[in-house]
Amino acid sequence: MNRTVTVTLQCPWGVIKGLKWPSTSPSNVPVRRVLAIHGWLDNANSFLPLMGEGKPDDMEVVAIDLPGHGLSTHKFPGFCYQATDWVKDVYIVSKALDWDKFHLIGHSMGAGVSMLFAATFPHKILSATFIDGMAPIHAEPEVAVSNLKNSIASWEALHKKKSAEPQYLTKEEAIGKLMKSNQHLDERSASILLQRGSQPVGEGKYAFTRDLQLKQASSLRLSFEHVRQFFRSLECPTCIILARDGIKFQQEENRKHILSLQQRLGKKFQFHQVDGTHHVHMIHPERVRPLWLKFLEGNATYEPPIKVVLNKSTNKSTSDKESTNSHHPTIIPSKL
Repeated sequence: MNRTVTVTLQCPWGVIKGLKWPSTSPSNVPVRRVLAIHGWLDNANSFLPLMGEGKPDDMEVVAIDLPGHGLSTHKFPGFCYQATDWVKDVYIVSKALDWDKFHLIGHSMGAGVSMLFAATFPHKILSATFIDGMAPIHAEPEVAVSNLKNSIASWEALHKKKSAEPQYLTKEEAIGKLMKSNQHLDERSASILLQRGSQPVGEGKYAFTRDLQLKQASSLRLSFEHVRQFFRSLECPTCIILARDGIKFQQEENRKHILSLQQRLGKKFQFHQVDGTHHVHMIHPERVRPLWLKFLEGNATYEPPIKVVLNKSTNKSTSDKESTNSHHPTIIPSKL
């Protein structure tokens, strides 16, 4: 079992907590850095089974608790957590870790966040792996008005619920409640998540640590066309691993995204289906881990595009690795 250390990263509203599996290679061996992003209402512990055995010695993995999850600070009262906000949070994490280039692995909602981040910052990402998810939930413009109305109504209901007497449960009751609300989990996986997802309050009782505001309906969602533009901006090697008995929504839209990635990325793209439910990476990590590691090995020589910045004095584009006086042509990420 690989040892973990606690990570605490400062952010404008508090702290982002996480787990770190350090590299155990000699100091002269380059380190492969991996940032792991969990799914909705989960936490960093969702990657414990996947990283617990078989992690390569040269790999350093940081799994974070997204804001409002696990042990991380909640956002301010009334805040509506949106997919695009998570991207900013991941950016803050990458800056706090001082990581210039790294690999991404995300599960469910974390897969959608990883996709948005990899598309937005292609110069930072060496590879992206999506487990039983690949995109944020779409919503077309026709439902924008009703979505906003529903979001405000859900905020009002959750605000009242937060103001009510808190509910404390025994550990067994908390595991049962988590398994009832998420039928993809088995008892062992639920217990692993609750290690970071609950805290003792005395007399053998526990309280969930997650922010109730996470359950607020989104006030504004990206449309299919919005999401397709992000997929078109993906440049890194990309691996999608779906569970055969996983989440079943927007399947036709996801099929279109997969076909597009196959056509554009070619050998840099892999798609796999494995037996299991939505949390297959926790319940059967042995089905996911070898596919992920083989994918990483097969794309070990990939180099991200050079970041292009705008020179304010000349209003011309230039690489952040080149002088503005360089005689070499500017390298611009390919338009995909």
